[in-house]
Amino acid sequence: PTDTDNPFHLVADGTHVHATASTIIKAERVGKGIYTASFAMASQSHDTLHDVWYTGSNGAFTTQFHTGTIYPQVRGAQSISYNNEVYANITNMKHKYHTFETARFRVYTRKKGWNPTIYTKAVSEPQLNIQTSGSFSIHRIIDNLEIFGHDTGSNKSTELSYDVSGSYFDLDMKLLEPGYSYGIKLAFYNDNVKSYVEHPEVYKFRVEEYES
Repeated sequence: PTDTDNPFHLVADGTHVHATASTIIKAERVGKGIYTASFAMASQSHDTLHDVWYTGSNGAFTTQFHTGTIYPQVRGAQSISYNNEVYANITNMKHKYHTFETARFRVYTRKKGWNPTIYTKAVSEPQLNIQTSGSFSIHRIIDNLEIFGHDTGSNKSTELSYDVSGSYFDLDMKLLEPGYSYGIKLAFYNDNVKSYVEHPEVYKFRVEEYES
């Protein structure tokens, strides 16, 4: 991470950050196209950091892939367990899909009770908060028949994917019977209760045969 243009020195843990290279975090691959990196900060005086993802060694860049933004928050001990409620919305949903389509649904999430800083007020955009783990389910509206339930076990077939723009999932419309309306429900993992909590909103769409 960097603070403006200067590398930020991190606390060495011997695994991700080494004392001889305290400005570099070693990332680990957890899946296809998904990497994770961990670090600790000893300072509370930085409200914005930038993460630079690259290949190379000893700080020498070979290929730079991505630069992001991190907003550190000071966390204190709490005697109350909060629900960590989130606001969620599917931002690109259409009213109708056809059976030949494979649709990608984009899921936007942020913490409820968003409290903007002077900077975020200026840009008028709440901070995106990608949930650690999310899931979707689909049911038929007319009779509430569950088509796909939340599969949050070992298979995780309904788990949300995510990228720099947020969470998403793909759905092949051939799996749904045409001529009906369907509802999508989202669920997100809550660390306080150690389980998935379903979001109350239902996102509705209809599936039709393709008309030439």
